[in-house]
Amino acid sequence: MIRISWDIDSKRWYHHEQNVMVVWGAADDPLPFSPSLKKDFSFTLKKNDFNKAGPIIGILTSSKKNLPFIGNIDTFIRLTRYVHEQGGLAVVFSAMDVSLSSIHGYTLSPGDSKWRRVKIPPPDFVYNRIPYHKDEASQEFQSLIAWLDNFSIRYFNHCFFSKWQTYLIMNDNPYLQRFLPETMRLSSKQQLRDFLNEHNQIMIKPCAKSKGKGIFSLEWKQDGTISYKSNNGIAYTHLDHLWSIIHNRKDLIMQPFVKRKQYHARPFDYRILVQKLEEDWHVTGYGIRCTGRSRLTTHVPSGGKLLPAETAPLDMKIIRRMSSEIGKALDRATGPIGEFSIDLGVDSENRYWIFEINSKPMVFDENDIQKKSIERWYQQILWMTGFAASDIKGPSPTHTIVKGG
Repeated sequence: MIRISWDIDSKRWYHHEQNVMVVWGAADDPLPFSPSLKKDFSFTLKKNDFNKAGPIIGILTSSKKNLPFIGNIDTFIRLTRYVHEQGGLAVVFSAMDVSLSSIHGYTLSPGDSKWRRVKIPPPDFVYNRIPYHKDEASQEFQSLIAWLDNFSIRYFNHCFFSKWQTYLIMNDNPYLQRFLPETMRLSSKQQLRDFLNEHNQIMIKPCAKSKGKGIFSLEWKQDGTISYKSNNGIAYTHLDHLWSIIHNRKDLIMQPFVKRKQYHARPFDYRILVQKLEEDWHVTGYGIRCTGRSRLTTHVPSGGKLLPAETAPLDMKIIRRMSSEIGKALDRATGPIGEFSIDLGVDSENRYWIFEINSKPMVFDENDIQKKSIERWYQQILWMTGFAASDIKGPSPTHTIVKGG
């Protein structure tokens, strides 16, 4: 371990171990020595066999006018504190904070736990927590990815997943095909009519939204009208009117409506967290969510309710195989992947259905899953960056577990 500190006046980092040459960051930049330790802004970092201090972890998010960064701030605090406790340095930044050979970002000051702007060399690892799809489509993001590749900086979860693309990837896998509902891109009114005629009740989902946003169901009624249900309620319409509203949408997919098992007359499904440790995929845990009253989806921010995992246990042999197959397929097609979550439904015949794969899992409300997830997250980063993981500790009990993420 080695002590470093940030000098506010010179805007530089220093180490404090005499007669030792220390480097840090992806480019192995020299870390200058100073006998003067700034105790109010100092950190203890790991040091590997090559006198490299670290790891330096960049947490990538978005910025906004008049705000240095945006996103789930509680998640950033939780991750940053954990990294600091474990002997690393975490800095939150956006693509706009990157220069030719450094990053200006924000880290928590140990003295007062306030966000302080600092400068770091190219980090050892970058964790993508950009909150909006549109920001990953920007030229700034593409330039950042090229910058990371130029310095051979390790990262995972390159971008949000498209529901349609992940369906195609999984549908190429013979084992996973059995868990996939029939899925089609919505492209014409006649196609919509035919799909409704075949299945009577269907789900419509935007390819590039998460947390249940934009999802609605359609069902033919006996009088020829269509029941339109979303988290905002139920309306009745006709096909022509419905198509006049959605015909310009190019990002919608259709699936048959799966009648899931219920708890007290409310459908429920599962959130399964899967993480990579070295080269293997592991199920970290799963939670159960049931729909809120008169709601379509089970997402907690939309009114969903948590159920204990023992309410309806899963066959973990199937889940582990499914998770491993998904991880390997995604790695090959879109890699590098380090974690994902599965939205899984089980119907009345006990058949498993994969509804969605999320590249940026939300924070789990179950404390045991959240504790294990942050340990595995950091363990994988240490393995990828060449720092010892044998002395990794659990998160402090002072960590705040919050909804969202």
